Amino acid sequence: MIGVLDLGWGNLASLGHGLDTLGKPWRPVTDPSELAGCDRLVLPGVGAFGSAMEALRARGLDGALRAWPGPLLGICLGMQLMLEGSQEAPGVAGLGLLPGACEAFDAPDLRTLHMGWSAMDFQGRTRPVYFVHGYRLRAWTGSEADLGVADHGGPFVAAFRCGRLGGFQFHPEKSGPDGLRLLEEALAWS
Repeated sequence: MIGVLDLGWGNLASLGHGLDTLGKPWRPVTDPSELAGCDRLVLPGVGAFGSAMEALRARGLDGALRAWPGPLLGICLGMQLMLEGSQEAPGVAGLGLLPGACEAFDAPDLRTLHMGWSAMDFQGRTRPVYFVHGYRLRAWTGSEADLGVADHGGPFVAAFRCGRLGGFQFHPEKSGPDGLRLLEEALAWS
């Protein structure tokens, strides 16, 4: 069973539809007691880093995610929450599952919101994927990992796999058939 963290907002509906399309059984998780019976978790997200971390703390899910021993996939803001922090919310600690922090897009004449289809290079293939984000992980500072890289005013981490942890900065459930294939592959990571 896939547990999908539900903080009361975000891309739960579109992600749920994607999981249903793939025939993957899932259920929303709103507090730590609902983790029982889940063999993997997905942390989706849309919104602001600070309020998302506040919602995780209020529900006791921050500690539960830090202690979770199984596979965990972060999507969009969910990927950012796995890091130590974000320039979006100075002083607010992230989950700290991986080193690094997100920063704003800051190149001259660049839209600060990266929204739309962009190419991502991942595992030797270029794939078109759909992004909606204003912050990025510019460079990987963690241990050995498979990385996907995209470009918006410079390269940034668009996807990673590091042991039991994985993350997509893009929305695989909104990235067409190829995005759903990437989501299905990620759900098989252990």
